[in-house]
Amino acid sequence: MLGSNESLLTWPLGLQRLQGQFLTQWGQFSAASIMVAIPVMVLFLYTSKYLISGLTLGSVKG
Repeated sequence: MLGSNESLLTWPLGLQRLQGQFLTQWGQFSAASIMVAIPVMVLFLYTSKYLISGLTLGSVKG
């Protein structure tokens, strides 16, 4: 099964495992969500200049 090994879980699946069927620890869940979101935002901010320059590189001025 794909999700049987705990070390191979993706971040969204790991967050889903924090949610219980009847009870969710919202403090732990929100802290984990922030810890997952920060590296993604940093990566986007670092690479956004390359993304924008790549998108405008193919444009035609006319």
